[in-house]
Amino acid sequence: MAEFIEKVKQGVGQGISIVSVKSREIIDSTKVKGQIGNLKHQVKSDIYELGNIVYTMFNNENIEIDRIKNKCVKIAELEKQRKEKEEELIQIHLNAKKNLGKKR
Repeated sequence: MAEFIEKVKQGVGQGISIVSVKSREIIDSTKVKGQIGNLKHQVKSDIYELGNIVYTMFNNENIEIDRIKNKCVKIAELEKQRKEKEEELIQIHLNAKKNLGKKR
């Protein structure tokens, strides 16, 4: 009987550990997905703004290369951040799998 109770305790302990790992994975991945979404939105907005800037400059026959270049650098930095967040998301899932493997 004591052996049965011990197995039940171990099973419950493993179940709690698994739920804990999965919960942390969901919380962390949701946070990072939100950050990725915000970065994608900012890139889209900045590209739209860049187009308006270039078109306005074209219409005014006054192309300011430095202004265009600065906006492109900002967009490239946002894209870099997005890629880093996507890598972070992959790492969150890999860590959860690794931790689940240890719990079983």
